[in-house]
Amino acid sequence: MSNFRILSGAGLPAAKKRRAVRFAAVATTSAMGLGMLGIPTAFAVTATSGTPAAEPALTAVQKSVLDARAKAKSTGKPVVVDAMTTETSLTLIN
Repeated sequence: MSNFRILSGAGLPAAKKRRAVRFAAVATTSAMGLGMLGIPTAFAVTATSGTPAAEPALTAVQKSVLDARAKAKSTGKPVVVDAMTTETSLTLIN
């Protein structure tokens, strides 16, 4: 019976009950927060496969941007990116 009284807070004044509940809430929140801080570290430490990841293939727009950037660098003038140019807009790369 005495263990139940201690765990349930029966017979404690209201202020002590509130303090106990606040303490439990702070302790639980702190434990969860510290646990969440460790998760990114755990993912960073896990080993991946030994083969390096292949680079994804470039889309047509990405290729045209790279080509225009190279041309702009070699000429020193702005170059129009045809893949990104529409009837109402003109896309330039310096």
